[in-house]
Amino acid sequence: MKRNGVVYTPEYWADWAVETYGIAEKWIKGGVVLDPGCGEGSLTTAVIRRAFHIGYSPTPDDLARLNCIDRDVKAIRAFREELQGITGMHFSEVSLHIGDYLLENPGIRADVVFSNPPWISFGDMDNEDKGKYKPVFRSSGLTPNPKSLILGGSRIDLAALFVAVALNRDTAENGEGVFFLPSSLFRSEAAHSAFRQLKLPGGRSFALKEIWDMEGEVPFPGAGTAYCLAYYKADEIQQWPVSWYLSESANTWKKMAAEPAEGPESPLMPRPAGSPRIRPPRIQVPQGTVPRQGVNSQGATAVFQIREIGEVRDGRMPVVSKNGVQGFLPAELVFPLMSVSTFSENREIGDDPIPDKWIFMPYRQNGKVLNREELETFPDALEWIERHRDELESRRGMMLKQAIKKGIYWSMIGVGPYSFAPWKLAWESYGRNRFVPRLFCAENGVHWQGNQALHAFLPFDNKKSAHRAFQDLLSPDLEEYLKKLGGAGTKTWAQPGRIRRLLASEFQ
Repeated sequence: MKRNGVVYTPEYWADWAVETYGIAEKWIKGGVVLDPGCGEGSLTTAVIRRAFHIGYSPTPDDLARLNCIDRDVKAIRAFREELQGITGMHFSEVSLHIGDYLLENPGIRADVVFSNPPWISFGDMDNEDKGKYKPVFRSSGLTPNPKSLILGGSRIDLAALFVAVALNRDTAENGEGVFFLPSSLFRSEAAHSAFRQLKLPGGRSFALKEIWDMEGEVPFPGAGTAYCLAYYKADEIQQWPVSWYLSESANTWKKMAAEPAEGPESPLMPRPAGSPRIRPPRIQVPQGTVPRQGVNSQGATAVFQIREIGEVRDGRMPVVSKNGVQGFLPAELVFPLMSVSTFSENREIGDDPIPDKWIFMPYRQNGKVLNREELETFPDALEWIERHRDELESRRGMMLKQAIKKGIYWSMIGVGPYSFAPWKLAWESYGRNRFVPRLFCAENGVHWQGNQALHAFLPFDNKKSAHRAFQDLLSPDLEEYLKKLGGAGTKTWAQPGRIRRLLASEFQ
């Protein structure tokens, strides 16, 4: 994968998509084809290659109906030279345009939009691109909440914006869209919920018709994400289920059906064609209980995470940090940190885990960060924080920056009263393919903490509710459901948003 999420399409898969949807044949018959974010033009080249393969020699008028745009000057120049070599003809500056597709309206009404847009989330873009694209995200309908690009919506992919803009602005009436996309747009939780139920500006509709799930293929070497080919039809009302083709060995595909797991914003769940719709399992919890992620130090794990502790004397605990720094910390501000061993399947469910990591948390038990005056009552903690001041103040993140500006540069993210709940029902939420919940009781004030996005948990005020939910989480149906969502081994495996959808109030 290149910078800014650019992943070029291998020739084989470009040819396969062109043939699958008859794109060259539609072009030859007078259709207009648009390739936004064309890069070095592998998709458009495949259209021309297919035309030659079926015995057709394109004319200058045909080439004028192939429209490509990209902001990469070098890529466009290389593409133009290649096309001249293939066709013996020159592409105009209009048909092969250097520019930012999302910011410039090419004035095209394409019969087919054929694209492999950049695969990068808003949160991973550089600040210049964030500033340019934020208004486009807001006007597209992908971020109905103005604050969503600051919070969880920052994970929404730029590819989703390409799809929304292309279908709304540049697709002809009843036109088609064929896109190579990250599978997360259809299988992840909250970040892409608006994309799945997108209402285009002006009331225009479009329908997802087919997904080609390339889970068993490696069409894009170097891409660190799962991918698919999606086919859309403009000006149609969405109907469920849609066709879902799952890749198998030897370039064969298994046809399945897919629809949202629950409401239209929820992830798509494929099932064997003709089989009953899959019903999500339920987890009974007290009203208002929601899953949480672990404590997030925002890049300062070397400051807050502890790899060794010693014997406590007079409330002081000798510690060695993650990067080997030695010192002392108040024992009441150091907590056991969940790790892989905490969730070992070899450990009996009722056994108390033995911590092999710890975390320093300068917080009160009500979840509020200690202010300067309160911190001064813990000299060891203050000395430790001052020793790492430069590192702590250099952290990024809008919410954290506000705390740093107020002088509370030892703040973290993901800490609240829930962090000190007497009961926690926790699980590994990232990169796993087994769901192994563990129940923690905060006896003697020992509150186990989750490690950032690696762990998630449900907080409880009483034993009865915690044990009831624990039995629900132990059901094999839950693990099977997560696997059918396609998150096994990925960062979306059992993240809070995915589990939150399964919660039901025990008072209903």
